[in-house]
Amino acid sequence: MVCHINLSQLIEVLSATTLTNFQIPEKTLITGINTDTRNLQSGEGFVALRGEKFDGHKFVKQAIEKGASCVIVEEEYTLKNRVTQQSNSLSILQVENTLEAYQKIARWWRDRFAIPVIAVTKKRSNMDLYCCVVST
Repeated sequence: MVCHINLSQLIEVLSATTLTNFQIPEKTLITGINTDTRNLQSGEGFVALRGEKFDGHKFVKQAIEKGASCVIVEEEYTLKNRVTQQSNSLSILQVENTLEAYQKIARWWRDRFAIPVIAVTKKRSNMDLYCCVVST
């Protein structure tokens, strides 16, 4: 997800607990949010989502190695793995549920834009309506 958010804003949006042993610079910029380490770019935050086939928590180390500016993990993960701050340049944010955290970030980002949202479904009649709306 493309979004730009300061670390301090992200902590506030998520009501996250930070596992840091250093002072967080107020304006530390996170250049995006990613849930897939294969596509993770340096400077992005990594959200460790749990799915049916994969658990993003298994990829936290890889996200750190790829230059994630922060990782967002569930409390259970930090307790089970005895996670402590691993770097002086990375914040580990602890939340109750990473899916809910991801949704909160998306809502925060969406609310920053005053543009209408249009849903398009597969029915032909709806596509015709969509074309009419967009063309006006």
